[in-house]
Amino acid sequence: MENIGVSVLKERELKFFPPFLFYVLGLGCYLSTLLPYVDVLIPQKLPENIIDKVHYLDYIIALAAFFILLLGVFFEGIVMFLIANFLGAKVKLKYFLTLFTVANLPMALRFIVISIKNVFVSHPGTYLIFSRSNKLLSALDLFNLAYLVILFLLLKNRTELKNNFSLGVFIIIAFIYRMIF
Repeated sequence: MENIGVSVLKERELKFFPPFLFYVLGLGCYLSTLLPYVDVLIPQKLPENIIDKVHYLDYIIALAAFFILLLGVFFEGIVMFLIANFLGAKVKLKYFLTLFTVANLPMALRFIVISIKNVFVSHPGTYLIFSRSNKLLSALDLFNLAYLVILFLLLKNRTELKNNFSLGVFIIIAFIYRMIF
């Protein structure tokens, strides 16, 4: 049974577009459930004449957040690519981004679960269980841990990063990155 799981990680061809599309779908669901409450998220220091002049400000903010979060994911992927290659992964950017998007599938699922939660609660939030006030606990949720495990397995089985110490250093850096950002 163990060989089946490892062979899927080693032999199956991974594509960039399907996991990326799932991530975009999850992010879209997540942001769409926050749309009715975006007026609470608008900074209080914003002048009221701007709020009154700009129609559909909530949609503009949600769309901007969507693209900023997507840029953030690509930036994280590039940072992790540089760190992985520094540690000896010897992988090209396109292939690493494919591995990175596959590893981010739990995060897409997290967005969908949070959006479902936001539909059924009276005060929706951006976190599933823990708040932003406790960064360690918010980084230790099951979705982040699944992301780290999948990333670890993909890097170990699909790149030249075979050394457990280097892999451990990479995963600790990825965890700290997720904890901070």
